[in-house]
Amino acid sequence: MSQLLSRTDFRESVFARDKHKCVFCDKKAADAHHIIERRLWPDGGYYINNGASVCKVMS
Repeated sequence: MSQLLSRTDFRESVFARDKHKCVFCDKKAADAHHIIERRLWPDGGYYINNGASVCKVMS
């Protein structure tokens, strides 16, 4: 498993990995969403592998 990140580092790392584009449509990313809901993780789930960049339409 990857390293647990802060909320800010999670967002920045997911955006960087996805080249600041939505994983669904290639528009500019507006948010970094969790793939598996945070509430299901005892530590909050801020892992880069649990994130995806999404545009305004998808968020």
